[in-house]
Amino acid sequence: MPHMKRIFFLITFICISLISFAERYQTLNASEKEELVKICKVWGFLKYYHPALENDKQDWDKELISILSQPYKGINSQNINLLLEDLTDKLGKVHKNDSKLPFRNELVKLLPDNSWIHDTILLGESLSKKLIQIESAKRKKGSYYFQYTPKEGLAIPTNEKSYQDISLDQGYRLLALFRFWNIIQYYYPYKDLIGENWDHVLYRYISDFINIKTNKDYILTLMRLTSEVNDAHISVKDQDTVFGVNTIPLIISVIENKYLVTGYYKKEQYDNCQIKIGDEILEFDERPISDIISELLPYCSGVNKPTKLRIACDKLVLTNKGEISLTISNSQGRIARRIKTIPSSEINSKARFQEEKEPVIIKDGIAYIYIGSLTNEVLKKNISNILNSTGIILDLRGYPIDDAVGNLLDYCLPKEEVKFYQTSIPDPLFPGVFKYEKDNSSFYIFSERKESYAGRIIILVDQRTQSAAEFYTMMASIIPKVVIIGSQTAGSDGPAVPLVLPNNVLVKYTGAGVYYPDLSETQRIGIKRTEDVYRTIDGVKSGIDPLFKRAVDIIKNSARKISATKNNSTYQSRCKTLVPHYCHTFFAATL
Repeated sequence: MPHMKRIFFLITFICISLISFAERYQTLNASEKEELVKICKVWGFLKYYHPALENDKQDWDKELISILSQPYKGINSQNINLLLEDLTDKLGKVHKNDSKLPFRNELVKLLPDNSWIHDTILLGESLSKKLIQIESAKRKKGSYYFQYTPKEGLAIPTNEKSYQDISLDQGYRLLALFRFWNIIQYYYPYKDLIGENWDHVLYRYISDFINIKTNKDYILTLMRLTSEVNDAHISVKDQDTVFGVNTIPLIISVIENKYLVTGYYKKEQYDNCQIKIGDEILEFDERPISDIISELLPYCSGVNKPTKLRIACDKLVLTNKGEISLTISNSQGRIARRIKTIPSSEINSKARFQEEKEPVIIKDGIAYIYIGSLTNEVLKKNISNILNSTGIILDLRGYPIDDAVGNLLDYCLPKEEVKFYQTSIPDPLFPGVFKYEKDNSSFYIFSERKESYAGRIIILVDQRTQSAAEFYTMMASIIPKVVIIGSQTAGSDGPAVPLVLPNNVLVKYTGAGVYYPDLSETQRIGIKRTEDVYRTIDGVKSGIDPLFKRAVDIIKNSARKISATKNNSTYQSRCKTLVPHYCHTFFAATL
């Protein structure tokens, strides 16, 4: 009899009405949104936990769309539970794993919050019991929807449909929300650092995704959603085109709470625009720049305020107009300028991270090296002169072109094996669990070179120091007497992993955690510094870099001390220990 009632309910439920999906979902109340939250969580839990989804026999997106397409308005929680239980039963029974569920210990960095599957009020006793059994089911290391790569320690999303040619009705838009929410729920190493309950984020965005009207709205909503993760690695493909396909040739940065021109994207246009480095931007198309930045910040996925502001400034210069007006302030006072824009496709989008600087400058016995233009070819030509310098200023306020920085550090590292980082990687058998990777040779670095650098090394960092540049900074931190100066770095360290969403939108997120050997965090916090030094308005206007100036002072002071004691046997002995070797790691990240 109970079985007949269930069949009757399902048939009745499907046949209730043919009201459009839009009408059913347009005005959801709080309890109805909670039901959609539940659907998302059960669907995602089954997707990654149920062993039946290790193959391609089930189209899991189709199952979700089928549920979302049913008449829903006013349906009660019990009936939704029956639908979800029916979905669960389709996957078949599971075999219990002999291993115990992971628990908090010194090897476990992150555990999933699966306490909700025990909530019989939320799910009903029957569905709750089945989900609990599935949690401890026997699984393989991988499934149809993710591939585990043992060498890199990553869970890479696979076989996700892009739905490039499908009209994005509300069902597919909710699929985008649910797909992204669950990948962060189970495969994001810094979920505990997001800053807000991830369930609450899901609840808040349900109405936003339902009410999307255009493709532009879709991209903007995805940008707001992904920015909730607070990770500078997260990016949405083609995200900047929604703000405009043209740009002005200026790089704008926040210096001492003012918006200053600090560089350019294209020199020819910069030379002709009558605005120069050091000018303060007050208004953009007759609107206060601070107001525009406030509107842009929710779309900027950065981990800390300096990084979010950097990203907002990059979006600020985008427009669809052929010409824009700027109100600036400089030594001549307050001035209005009109600037012709250029297509964004014609500029180097990485100009902020790879400026047109000489990669190596050696002057007065000091070698200045810039990460954004250094290549292995350049390093090879200059290495002899670099090694003969009194000190090295390694400017990591940018992004590397190749692995030249690692090869340079080869000459500077100690010969004793030293651990310089630790990772956390996903457990392939228990989604949502991240464990500290077992100690291995990639965590350690040492030198075997006959040549070694005995001078002082100063590292320069700021919010442009992100990902690979942060990793190189961590590596350099083990060099004896290294000094790291500057301001807070981007705080996004680790490899970037791609995920495709409906309408063929590619999103990237961090796939493994990176920490110091003592397990202290780098995410959101940034890389540890010896001394805080900040860019200044006067410095930008005069062309004097306070970080560079401080680095020169440290090297010169150190050289004077060494000169007084260079015949000392202790000093000579220390120099002999600076024999290096660089170990390549799993690390591979992109801006």
